[in-house]
Amino acid sequence: MPYFSLIVPVYNVERYLEDCISSLLSQTFQDFEIILVNDGSTDSSGVICRRLRDGHPDLIRVVEQENRGLLLARRAGFSIAYGDVIMTVDSDDQLRVDALERIHDIFQRHQADIVCFEGGRTKDFQLNGSPMFSCERCFSAADKIDVLEKLCDSYRFNSIWSKAFSRRIFDAENGYTQYAGLSFGEDLLQIVGLFDRAETFVYVPEVLYFYRPNPDSLVQKFNPKNYDDLTISRGSLVKYANIWDEQYPGHDLLKHVYMINLWITGLLLQLAAGSMSRKDFIGFCKRVRQSEFFKESYRCKAAVSMLRPDIRVVIVSAANGLYDAIRGMASLKNLLLGRVRS
Repeated sequence: MPYFSLIVPVYNVERYLEDCISSLLSQTFQDFEIILVNDGSTDSSGVICRRLRDGHPDLIRVVEQENRGLLLARRAGFSIAYGDVIMTVDSDDQLRVDALERIHDIFQRHQADIVCFEGGRTKDFQLNGSPMFSCERCFSAADKIDVLEKLCDSYRFNSIWSKAFSRRIFDAENGYTQYAGLSFGEDLLQIVGLFDRAETFVYVPEVLYFYRPNPDSLVQKFNPKNYDDLTISRGSLVKYANIWDEQYPGHDLLKHVYMINLWITGLLLQLAAGSMSRKDFIGFCKRVRQSEFFKESYRCKAAVSMLRPDIRVVIVSAANGLYDAIRGMASLKNLLLGRVRS
């Protein structure tokens, strides 16, 4: 059996797919399998998948399925993975040439359940901003709370592609079919239970993964459905944070989860203000305000007080039905930032 299973969900990425797979095939550590899941691509991605498999039949398997979305494409690959360590690589991204060697060494030295590493947005694998922790660290059950705090008080730790998971804690058999159609927050939905189950983590402050900027990401493009997905993915984190607060009293993890819930909601509201008609925007605001997800998070006044001032204004305005104030705030911010919307 291979040491690594590398799951690559594929959908209409003919421009980048071969570069992605080349970065995997050129790894300095070669004990791995690649599972390409062609999620109903309508471009030449399927043809490229089959050609890559035919060229490397001992390393590459291909799954063909109708389009079911990123979440279920990944789960299809996970369900047939043979490796001791499971990872996922998006089909327009790349691994550093020694990434698997580095991760393998860490698993061998620490017998970790989860290895976490950094991703960067440039092909020279430079870190954008600060690392999650200042140095390489191994966390056991005694200081697991330090890792859980990062998961709860920062959206930066949510990605599934910046982690490698030991099979002994990985829920490969879970198909997540009840979440079909969920397209925002699917990473967090999958990792939160794994973080709960894991006992040993290792963090490496090295950029081992190149993450290609996504023009359809939350901060680039508004989609009203993102709020519905947010309530599901972060709603799962709320449930676990309640449990963790009982296990680790005094850390107030739930307060931080509520704060991030409100912060992301505030961003969505500002994006909606610049993307929708006034009538549609007010309808969206009312839906947010009436949701239990928003009400529960807003009831935590400590979480509200932790918000950045501009986000706090948006959230308080939403809670009090002052929807035009949010539109004014969004317009002013766009003017100050020099952004022009059509």
